[in-house]
Amino acid sequence: MAVGDLTDLATVKIAAAIAAPASPDTDQILGALITAISAYVPNVIDREILAADFSELYDGNGGSAILTRQRPIISVASVAWDGFSLTTPGSISSSGIWTDGRSVRLNGATFPTGLPVLIAYRAGYVTSPPDVSLAVAELVAEAYFRRMHVGELSRSQGGQETVSFDARTMHASIADKLMNYRIGAPC
Repeated sequence: MAVGDLTDLATVKIAAAIAAPASPDTDQILGALITAISAYVPNVIDREILAADFSELYDGNGGSAILTRQRPIISVASVAWDGFSLTTPGSISSSGIWTDGRSVRLNGATFPTGLPVLIAYRAGYVTSPPDVSLAVAELVAEAYFRRMHVGELSRSQGGQETVSFDARTMHASIADKLMNYRIGAPC
């Protein structure tokens, strides 16, 4: 598995019904597809899945919490605005920065109203969630079998040949699994 892959070869082989052992060429093709599709999925859902560090600007809201673009939040390194920087970890009962996994929260202070706030934090999943892993494996299986008939939906033979093509980027059941991870707010 390459760094950043959202599924593994064994899961793809199950999804694609490829009996083990497969040829080294098949494994190489599947590995390349896993890496490519794992890079594609975050673009589809507008967020990273695997844990990463982020440094993002938000508008201060005058409150004690700001909802971040990436989730779940693992840790918050710092919050800064207008020359002020806060790095002290806190909790629901002690002053400082803390998180409930969805937002960055301040205890003992509030974010300024209307000023840009820079938040540095770590968010994402340590390992790919099982439904994301399955969705990526299914996309890889589709891509593997479709590579010889890109976009072909059906073929009819016998006297006259008719071919139709599927314009969807992915099957609805796969899209449904991934859309559970799409975050629409904040912008």
